[in-house]
Amino acid sequence: MGGLEEEIEPQVYDVLFPDSDKPLRVAFDPDALPEHPSAQLLTFGSALLDDLLGKAQARGSVGFAFLDDVQVAPHALEQRILPT
Repeated sequence: MGGLEEEIEPQVYDVLFPDSDKPLRVAFDPDALPEHPSAQLLTFGSALLDDLLGKAQARGSVGFAFLDDVQVAPHALEQRILPT
């Protein structure tokens, strides 16, 4: 999507998107949320992930996803990120 990211600590990032003037803090680990109350949890099935996938799909026709040792079947992630 053309954004910039900065790792705050493992599993917590500030992400600045081209159409925003303020970074979005995201966490991939729910245990990090108490230490970062402004962070949004980015996980399978979340509205945030759905929004980001939708924006990425609208902005370009090529994308890469690296799915390493995750269970994607319950969330139909493969069908959501691969073109139909």
